[in-house]
Amino acid sequence: MSKKVIIILSIFIILTVSGIALYWWLAKPIDSSLVDQAPTPTETPAEPQIKEANPLDQTKPLAGKSTLVKPLKKLEALNDNPAFGFAIKSNLEVIYFDKTLGQFIITSLSGKNRLMASGSKFTNLDKVIWSPDKTEAILIFAGGLSYYYNLTENFSQKLPVGARDFSWSPSGDKIVYEIGDEPTSRKIMVASPDASGQIKIKDLGYASRVAGWSSLAGGPVSLVQVYSLGSGRDVYPVYENGASGQALKLSGYGDKVKYSRDGKRLLFPVVDTEEFKQTLWVADIDGLNNYSLGVQTFIEKCVWDRLATFVYCAVPSEALGAEPKLEQATTDNFWKINTKTGEKTKLYDQSEADIKIDAENVWTSPSEDRLYFENVRDGKIYILYLQ
Repeated sequence: MSKKVIIILSIFIILTVSGIALYWWLAKPIDSSLVDQAPTPTETPAEPQIKEANPLDQTKPLAGKSTLVKPLKKLEALNDNPAFGFAIKSNLEVIYFDKTLGQFIITSLSGKNRLMASGSKFTNLDKVIWSPDKTEAILIFAGGLSYYYNLTENFSQKLPVGARDFSWSPSGDKIVYEIGDEPTSRKIMVASPDASGQIKIKDLGYASRVAGWSSLAGGPVSLVQVYSLGSGRDVYPVYENGASGQALKLSGYGDKVKYSRDGKRLLFPVVDTEEFKQTLWVADIDGLNNYSLGVQTFIEKCVWDRLATFVYCAVPSEALGAEPKLEQATTDNFWKINTKTGEKTKLYDQSEADIKIDAENVWTSPSEDRLYFENVRDGKIYILYLQ
């Protein structure tokens, strides 16, 4: 049996199961019961009102022109040792985890004046999820254990076993996460950063979470996706009081969404059912202006600008293949893409440069004159100067 036939059969099975799951998930009443004797909220927020989605034509990509900027931009390493989990602080500093030292480092935007961010050393650290002000983090270790960590106080607290897919509220005073392995036990939880006062806000069943807490004031704490037989996928915003908003109708298949910085727009991958290519699409948070950018890459290789107009993306120079996975090695070019007109500007061409890049965790500097990213090939953080 060919690989394509196997994939098509798999999709049919997923759609059938998901059709049942959609009925189960929507029919199940909201359960706002508390866990671990958390205090009862003093009031229940009103259920948000979401405009009914009315997507545009979802078959044609934006027809913007493509240009190549000359000369090539300057690229340099920020650090010497392998690192990951970096972020840019509001006071114009970069913080990251140095794998060789086993410690968090703070440095300037140029990589100079490096200081230890805390006295603690960590081994087997696998992932860092920063709070909005970068003074707290969720640390994920090899094996799946997770901890809340306060860098200022050098304090850590183990989080519930099995908790995963964490994200922070815009104010940084709460986290949202998923817990439970079986459809009957999977649920969305909201808690303080150390997991105290945790509250179950939604049973998940067979549905999947494709995004966490939005930065939009009063916005969703999760986007939950369900496939429906014959009608593609529906993505439901879920709010802190457990209410579900109007479904967004998204094309194709995919399992991730990246909010713009203001939380009003979405960047998401679409895998088509014919050639199984993965292409980036955008939509407004209410489901409007839903269209393809015509770019084949991963959202982990992209970052929104502060005005939610452009995305900067590292785009593999080779085809992603029938089953694109972020883990596969790529050699990337960098593009600036106007998400409203489709115009694309090439910022970095790997064929004309000495350094080969496989980028993840892309950031812009506060003034958006530089891109920062982790290079999977050598484990270093790089700066791409745009001006």
